[in-house]
Amino acid sequence: MLRLNASLLESTRLYQAGVIDSDNLIDSIAGVTVETPQMALGSAFHAVFEDPLVHLDYLDGAGVYHHGDFTFDAELVDKVLGDIWDLEPVVEAKTEDLVVQTDHGPARIVCQADALAGLDCWELKTSEKSMVPERYMGSMQWRAYALAFGANQVTYRLVQLKRLKDCDVWTIQDAQSITVFPYPRMAQDVAETASDLARFISINGLEDYRLEKEAA
Repeated sequence: MLRLNASLLESTRLYQAGVIDSDNLIDSIAGVTVETPQMALGSAFHAVFEDPLVHLDYLDGAGVYHHGDFTFDAELVDKVLGDIWDLEPVVEAKTEDLVVQTDHGPARIVCQADALAGLDCWELKTSEKSMVPERYMGSMQWRAYALAFGANQVTYRLVQLKRLKDCDVWTIQDAQSITVFPYPRMAQDVAETASDLARFISINGLEDYRLEKEAA
């Protein structure tokens, strides 16, 4: 059985839309990643979200969150993430229960959401650039999450970060949310995208990267 994930489904959609090329999709399938500064920034922000108290510190009497080489303005982070924290969600919620049928056999879709509070799912996205909420409406990621977790809704919290060079602290320039909801043919859309991905894997001889290992 192929072992895929929600991010790979979204990469497949982006490939089909001409946003990324086949080499990018092959690298994603093979698990080849080169961390960019933007990815490092996002990882640091996610680490703070997952366990803020561990990262809380003070700089010149002001509260900050510190992770690795990144320091964030704690007051602004609290304003942007506080409503999610108040729900006491399960962070990094993961499930491997979603299995869909493709033209190349069954495929397991591994889903790991940033937060799950009851049947409400949350996903954080960070960028130094202005973010357009509508671009996430077409994502296969949230569709897989809604299906895998049985979620009533999936909310993207979009956070635009800005570095204050004089004190080397990251502040929040803007924050937006977009909430998307399950719809009748969602399961079919997820299965069709998984089937397209399975076909791409087969054509390019990439099965060894994604076949589940048999239990010993």
